[in-house]
Amino acid sequence: MNHQPLVDCQSHLVPPFLLELIEEHGSPGLAATRTTPEHQADQGIVVTFEGRFSLLLKTAGFTPEAALKRMEATGITASVVSLNMPGAELFAPDSRVAVAARCNDWLAAVCTESRGRLVGVAQLPWQDAEASLREIHRAIGELDMRGFLLPSNIAGTPVDAPEFHQIYRAIAALDVPVLIHPAHPGWSDTVLDYSMVPMLGFMTDSSIAALRLVLSGLTEQIPALRVVHPHCGGILPWLMPRVEEQTERKGRGRENISSSPGSLYNEFYLDLQAPSADQIAWTVAHSRADRLLFATDAPWVDPQMMIDVFMAAEMDEDTRARAAWRNAAELFRIEGLG
Repeated sequence: MNHQPLVDCQSHLVPPFLLELIEEHGSPGLAATRTTPEHQADQGIVVTFEGRFSLLLKTAGFTPEAALKRMEATGITASVVSLNMPGAELFAPDSRVAVAARCNDWLAAVCTESRGRLVGVAQLPWQDAEASLREIHRAIGELDMRGFLLPSNIAGTPVDAPEFHQIYRAIAALDVPVLIHPAHPGWSDTVLDYSMVPMLGFMTDSSIAALRLVLSGLTEQIPALRVVHPHCGGILPWLMPRVEEQTERKGRGRENISSSPGSLYNEFYLDLQAPSADQIAWTVAHSRADRLLFATDAPWVDPQMMIDVFMAAEMDEDTRARAAWRNAAELFRIEGLG
C-alpha cells in the first residue's frame, strides 16, 4: 500500500477574499469577523450562521500551500478540494451568481497551478436554476472542475425540491458527481449546546439530504446522477434497516419509488472519513467495493490520523486499493495514478 497512490476525496480550502465576500454580499443570516489572536497560526475568520452557530476558520490551514504541504508530508497523491462553507447559496440573492463564479475561478486557478495534485469541486448558485445551468457547463467545459458541491440543505430548502431537478439532470448528463456536504442545519437550536452541531447535527442533516434524494424518487428518475455521501454516510447506513422496515413492511414513504431505499442508496458513493477503524470496517462490509472513497476532511482533521485509521480498518487489499485511489480515479477522471 505504501507504493500505491492515495486520493483524498474530501478536503477544503478557503479563498483569501472570503471575508470581503461576506462583508459585501452576505445575507442577513450570514456574518463574519476576523480574529485577532496572539499567535499568527491562530488567525482566522469566525463565520456566523443565523446568529446562532459559528465556525472558526483558521485561514493558514486552508490555503493551497498548506494543503500541498500536508499532502507531501503524508504521501497523498491527489486531493479533491472544495471551498469550505459558507457556499454561494447563503449569500444575498443578487450576489449568488457572481460569488459562485468568483469562487470557482479562484479554485480552478489553484488546481491548474498544482499540476494535477488538486482536483476541484465547483459551487453553484442553486436557487437560480438558469444561472446554475450556465455555471455547470462553464465549470466543466472551461474550468476543468470534476464535480459539484451539494449542501445538505439549500439555505433551508430541501435538496429534493422540484426547482433543483433540472440542475441534477444537467450534472448527470455530464457524468460528473455531486458531493453532499453538511450545511448549517435549520433545526440547529436542538443541538447548539455542547458543540453538538459538528458532532451530530452535520451528520444528521447530510443523512436527511441523502434519504430525501432517495425517497423523493429523484435518484431513481435520474439513474446517471452520481452522488457522494461523506463521513461513512453519516447516520443513514446504520438506520437503513429501520428505513426499510418502514417502507417495505409498513408502506410508509414508498409512494415515489419502485425499488427499495437500500437498493437505491447502494448506488451512492461513500467517503470513508471517520475517526474509527471499526466504523470504516463496518461501512466497507455493508457497502459496494466500487463505491468507497478514502477521505480526510483536512484541515479540520489530521490527514495522517485518517491514513492510519484507514490502514487499520479491516478489508481485503483489493477493496483497500479501490477505496484508496481506483474508484476516485474513475469518478473524478484523475489520470496518471495507476
